[in-house]
Amino acid sequence: MADSEAMEAEARRFLCGLVKCDGFYKLKHLKDFRGEEDLHNLPLKKAEARRFLCGLEELEKNCWQFCPVSDSKEDDERSVHITVPPTKITLGGVKMTEKLRKQFEKENVIITNPLNDKHRFFNDVFATLFNTSYARLQSRFVHYFKAERKQRWEFKCNISKVEAKYDILVHKPVGQGGGYGLGNYLVLPSKFDKNNISVVRGGIDELQILNTNVQDLNDKLVKDRKERLMDENNIIKKWASTEQEPYNLDALNTCELLKGKIDTTIEKLRNTLKSMMCLPSEQVYKDKSAQKASRRIKENQHHGKKRKRERLQRFTLEVAKRLGATICGDLYSPLETGDAQLSADDVKETVELLSVYSKNERLLEALNQLRDDLLDSTAWEVVMQWFNDED
Repeated sequence: MADSEAMEAEARRFLCGLVKCDGFYKLKHLKDFRGEEDLHNLPLKKAEARRFLCGLEELEKNCWQFCPVSDSKEDDERSVHITVPPTKITLGGVKMTEKLRKQFEKENVIITNPLNDKHRFFNDVFATLFNTSYARLQSRFVHYFKAERKQRWEFKCNISKVEAKYDILVHKPVGQGGGYGLGNYLVLPSKFDKNNISVVRGGIDELQILNTNVQDLNDKLVKDRKERLMDENNIIKKWASTEQEPYNLDALNTCELLKGKIDTTIEKLRNTLKSMMCLPSEQVYKDKSAQKASRRIKENQHHGKKRKRERLQRFTLEVAKRLGATICGDLYSPLETGDAQLSADDVKETVELLSVYSKNERLLEALNQLRDDLLDSTAWEVVMQWFNDED
């Protein structure tokens, strides 16, 4: 009886250690676990128990094959950490042992739980490069692989950005997320104006930028091909023929196709722009007289505002003179003339000289121009008392 209780306690400690250390996703051997009733006997937190139960549900749904139960400590440890069958895996003629796979996972060469496209891409690159280059590189493989996957991911991202930008320029209407609606100008439209011409010109400039970006990527691939993959006789090196050349050729072909598509679009847009510019001006631009009238209205509005400001400035200068300000040319401001501000005693008598003006918004606006500049706070109170006096 005592032996059975000791064994049960040991089993509980073992299960608890598995959950806390490795997580449910590696517990593929617990086929006899009875679910919630057994969890009550384990010192687990709620989150740990919940994760463990989710793992068991997934285990049952996928019908995983379990490793045979062993009494030895070595087999128990192996069953905890191994996520593949406990045999050597053959990849490209190279034997990958469990120890090597663990090492790759520890060094983040193999991503055991890929969460996004980048992680999945890295794993795909690993499968390709391991099959072709591990036997040659051995201990240098990890450094080589990390540099290679970074370079390939950057190329993939840059190409994707160019393709996405091209689609926006061609297919999205003007004003929507940087779109130009260039697909509408690949042939000459029946109706257009000067704004359409500006759109086509701007679209051509944007496409030329994309074309330059693709050419830069292509030049980088060509340079890498010549310097790293070829010998002095421009012959592909033996190791690169199966390891690098297929990827290099595929990337070059991607650049060539994308550049060709952009070049074709630019050529069509240039033909459209040329046709637009060759048509009579009345079909391209608005009526000249209407343009001149619109321009005159805008100019008159601008000059009207300027004249209004100048009239207010002259009127403010006259008010400042009547209040007794020292005038220096066209300046009445103590900040400019260096004189002291007017106080209440200075304006008690001179304020009556403002009676020649109507007490309206124009006068109030002029007085506001003098506030805190020519008039101090006491003088401003006297002036406002006079302004608000109905007599």
